[in-house]
Amino acid sequence: MSLLIHSMAELASVVFPVLETANCSTVTEIGAEGGGMTKLLLHFVQRQGGWMTSIDPSPSVEAEALLGNTPFGVLHRDISIRALYICPATDVYF
Repeated sequence: MSLLIHSMAELASVVFPVLETANCSTVTEIGAEGGGMTKLLLHFVQRQGGWMTSIDPSPSVEAEALLGNTPFGVLHRDISIRALYICPATDVYF
């Protein structure tokens, strides 16, 4: 597996313990890209009994598949500057 230095998924070992310590259950992700972090965040919010919003004007097929069939997340196909105005507030933003 190659290292994706632009992917937040590479920081999962740091990010998720912090989210758990802070008692976060709702997440907004700006830029789903290949869906790597999206998948991890979706599993996290599901375990926490929360939900997530992902914002990406041109999401990958993988990200669309992850968020298209779950009650724990929603995908906004728009740029963040517009989508953030209509999205509910969350505990954390990536």
